[in-house]
Amino acid sequence: QIPSVYQAEMMGEIKDPPPTFDKDPNRLGTLKHYRSLMPMAQEVHKPIFYLKPADGVVGGHYYAVQNAYRDFRELAQKIEQQITK
Repeated sequence: QIPSVYQAEMMGEIKDPPPTFDKDPNRLGTLKHYRSLMPMAQEVHKPIFYLKPADGVVGGHYYAVQNAYRDFRELAQKIEQQITK
C-alpha cells in the first residue's frame, strides 16, 4: 500500500492502477534489515557501516558491514541525485 498512499498523499496524484512496490517510480531503493549488526553498533555508538573487527565484527558480519556501507552509499547517492535535479 505504501506506493499508492505516497502517490496520493505526498504527490497529490491518484493512479489507476496504483503502482506496485517493484514498479514505483518514487522508490529510491530498499535496505536490508541488518539486525545482527545493530546490537554491536549500539554498544560502540557507531553506524553499522563503520564497525570494525575491534568492535567485534568477525566472519560473516565483516561482509555484512561492507554490504551495509555499499547499500547506504548507493541510497545517499540516489537521494543526492534527486535533490540536485
